[in-house]
Amino acid sequence: MSVDLERTALLENQDANLGNDVCQDPQDIYSRFNYRQRRSILALVAFAGLTPMLVFKSFIPSIPQVAKDLDTDDAAVNLAIGMGAFVGAVSALFWASHSSVYGRRLMYLWGIPVLCAGSIGVALSTSLSSLFFWRLVQASGCSSRLALGCGVVGDIYPLEERGAALGLFWGIVLLGSMAFPAVGGINKGRVPARPRFIFVNPFKSLWLLRSPNLLLTNTVAGMGMATEFVFMVPIAHTIGKKYNITSEEIIGACFLPYSIGNFLGAPVAGRLSDIVVQAWRQKREGEWVPEDRLRASYIGTLIMVPLSLVGFGLVTTYVEGTVGLVLSLTFFFTGGFGIDFIVTTVNSYGVDLVHSQSAEITAAGNAFRGIILAVGISLVLPSIQHFGILTTYVITALLTLVGHGIIHLVITFGDRMRAFVDVGYTTASNM
Repeated sequence: MSVDLERTALLENQDANLGNDVCQDPQDIYSRFNYRQRRSILALVAFAGLTPMLVFKSFIPSIPQVAKDLDTDDAAVNLAIGMGAFVGAVSALFWASHSSVYGRRLMYLWGIPVLCAGSIGVALSTSLSSLFFWRLVQASGCSSRLALGCGVVGDIYPLEERGAALGLFWGIVLLGSMAFPAVGGINKGRVPARPRFIFVNPFKSLWLLRSPNLLLTNTVAGMGMATEFVFMVPIAHTIGKKYNITSEEIIGACFLPYSIGNFLGAPVAGRLSDIVVQAWRQKREGEWVPEDRLRASYIGTLIMVPLSLVGFGLVTTYVEGTVGLVLSLTFFFTGGFGIDFIVTTVNSYGVDLVHSQSAEITAAGNAFRGIILAVGISLVLPSIQHFGILTTYVITALLTLVGHGIIHLVITFGDRMRAFVDVGYTTASNM
């Protein structure tokens, strides 16, 4: 049996199932939880979101050692990371679509045994093929955490506070980026009873991306997220080789500046996007235009990310010694800080634009970005080996500037794009 609940907010569905009166005023829904309760829920789902960071980031510093143990090369092991990112993003579609029927909480619980089985399989892998298989299982099990977390935040926070809340969510999640690479180097509510399983087509969420606004902004976010792996995946070939760092522990510690930038940038980007929304609403005498939030991304797409990429490429090519290492790590920090202005802003924009389908659009966006990430991660090492470090980073910076142009087009023509196809956009009455 299939069901289409994508036009109705989750909290309203649960009220109806429990026999309660459905709130007509959206603000009544947001007032269900007080400030302390909302912060507690936010902290809980954010700490659950640390798991994907552990799964993906702790593995990267060990790529050379894993390749040696399995008698293969770095590029082959790197492909396991790219495929894991893609499969994890696609798997999130299942968790997100079914969370509209069964609630967010049950989907969190269902993912735990899958994650545990995959993690044990990865630990016991003795061949490249078994590593591939169990990495995909592991990625599938942890993939629900980010999409469901964004869905929960969208469920409980109103428009003017949503950006800051999502920024704080990503800030806590990105704590994993801070700690777990180093570790790798060193070693909603009640669910009513149902008589039968209701199947929800998980790939239906991807249909949201027929919206030009959502497709284009998620393309830019995917390109932005790829820059993170352009910095991180080849670290042994950039910082490691240039500054003669062979210790996996030290290489893992080199991730810290980027991760600290991520951690600090997410709440700042989220709060700034809220300020931009409020300022432009006031300028228009209360009229809400969803694309206003995207203006906060300019800091990342136009300034911080492209400059960090080019700077890192120049330094790791031409600057020797301690000065070069310090400058490289500084560009790691600014790159990590800047990427949040792209990804956090686009995530918040998606939740704003189709608020009643917040988990679904987050999962669909992540699945689409997973394709971009899989391609980008798979190409970064061959690109560095073939074209060199500087050329690879300059090309990546130029792609980021192309992303800036795309965001500008969406801001300028967003209303016309939304008129082209209606995927259930949020209106002023249900935002």
